[in-house]
Amino acid sequence: MKPDYNRELFSGFISKAMELGLIPRIKTLLTIGERAPDFKIIEASRLGMKITVLEPFKDNFQAIIDNPYINQQNITDSWKFVCADIAQILEPEVLKKAKLDQYGIVWWFHGIEHLDKEVGKKVLDVLVKNCKIIIMSMPNGLFPQTPEDVGGTNGLNPYELHKSAWYEEDFKDYNATVFAVGERDDKTSLDVFIKGDRY
Repeated sequence: MKPDYNRELFSGFISKAMELGLIPRIKTLLTIGERAPDFKIIEASRLGMKITVLEPFKDNFQAIIDNPYINQQNITDSWKFVCADIAQILEPEVLKKAKLDQYGIVWWFHGIEHLDKEVGKKVLDVLVKNCKIIIMSMPNGLFPQTPEDVGGTNGLNPYELHKSAWYEEDFKDYNATVFAVGERDDKTSLDVFIKGDRY
């Protein structure tokens, strides 16, 4: 049987975070930016987590809700689905309602590069202040991408535009462990584990 690379990737992130001493026990997960079927929320549910799924693009959001594979897992009672942009937490009223302090892990996989750099930093600061652990991945530096590059079955997703480039040094002021995969500005990846202020 062919290995499920995506599931191995998620499990690998969690295992690495445990090795680093970041995760004593996980109960809640906020996952930012989704597509269906999505391995992260399936695997997280199997690990016994309560999950909030945040997805800004309505077509992707609806695909998650409608996906039969997810619905057949009989674990949706532990999930909450929200169609919204993570940048909205910069609004005080939205931040208050979001109750970010309930999350043991924030999983943000290839998402921060879709925000302007200044906005991305502000969002990350809010997550670090309010959450326990932030696990992120993003391009290692410059990686131009437009919605047209990605395409879509139900129209182009404007959130696919890459608006910022992130480097290892951008995380030096956080309690972060950063793994650079490959050379910067060469369509490679940064994996980042951050201990939040509530860790």
